[in-house]
Amino acid sequence: MSQQTLLTYSSLRSFRQCRQKWHYQYVLNLQPRFHSPGLTRGLIVHEGIAAFYKSKDAFGIWCQETPAKVRAHLAAVPSDLQTKHEDEISNALDCVLRYAEWAPKNDDFVMKETNLKLVLAINEIPFQMEADGIARREDNTFWLHEIKTATQPMNETIVEMDPQLTTYLWLLDEAGYNMTGIIYTQIPTKILKSGPYAGQEVIRYYLHRTPEQIQAFYLETVRQVFDMLIIETPDGKEGPRIYRSPDRECTWGCQYYGLCRIESQGGDAEEYKKQIYVERELDR
Repeated sequence: MSQQTLLTYSSLRSFRQCRQKWHYQYVLNLQPRFHSPGLTRGLIVHEGIAAFYKSKDAFGIWCQETPAKVRAHLAAVPSDLQTKHEDEISNALDCVLRYAEWAPKNDDFVMKETNLKLVLAINEIPFQMEADGIARREDNTFWLHEIKTATQPMNETIVEMDPQLTTYLWLLDEAGYNMTGIIYTQIPTKILKSGPYAGQEVIRYYLHRTPEQIQAFYLETVRQVFDMLIIETPDGKEGPRIYRSPDRECTWGCQYYGLCRIESQGGDAEEYKKQIYVERELDR
């Protein structure tokens, strides 16, 4: 893991899902040349909502500049992905504008920080988190604010179990923030016509984590980090044993599936890497 400068929730999750995927993404630092349509949607939404909470002027500038940025992005996207990207960009812009109308009537907080980027060392291991924001509610308590878009919103029970939220509260606690809980906001990409969320423009939950939950997560994370650092290779090099996820559920959605398959079959993996991937810029 020496090539990786910082640990993030995404890297921890990737290691748990599949060590081979983690190796490609965080040791070899490979990323696809083009964002997935869904990731493009997420980036636009987070930029737009951050501008919305920054100031009225900042949001106005974002609204003016985004169409040109979108056109530049689409010009670089391969033709076979154009339609999917156009659809997700349209969804993203709709989500931001809908939220900008909904929030002033429903927010019970003031956003104190947006796009919070925090780096701290825990047991000499550097961790990084990037949260959507820190909000202060009317009772003067501080809350982590996380915003997601979703084609099918998650119910509160599922969100309650989200380990990413526990990760962020743990790191904020270590950094000295006195957080009361999580404001979890979901923006449906389309307003649903049926089901429990029919007609809802935005869905919001107020969630909590107990100190016992955070401590249990801390202990589990330390154990996992030890697995990521342990010396297991026959030649004595530092690092974990790398293998593909045994359940093979990666075949339907992993962005490294093609590379993994070529390597396992003895194909020309280096040429495939050059065609499909670029080197990811490291956070330092």
